[in-house]
Amino acid sequence: ADRAVSNMIPAHSQFLKGVRPDWNISISGSDATYEVTVTSSDLGEAMKIKALGFSGFMVQDDHHASHHLGIAVGTQVH
Repeated sequence: ADRAVSNMIPAHSQFLKGVRPDWNISISGSDATYEVTVTSSDLGEAMKIKALGFSGFMVQDDHHASHHLGIAVGTQVH
């Protein structure tokens, strides 16, 4: 589980920085302990971020299908 957290949180945060330009995303930590801070100066985006919470943040955007297919066939997606 620690390895999954160490792989998933930084990679997804970096991915979202590229596809969500209205979001300010910063992460700190290492191993299995991270703090993710997501903000936006756009009120609508800020409200969406708050409503999403961490789980919602982690499932944002459309790369998840290709990611899970990559896992299933043994290719590295991130």
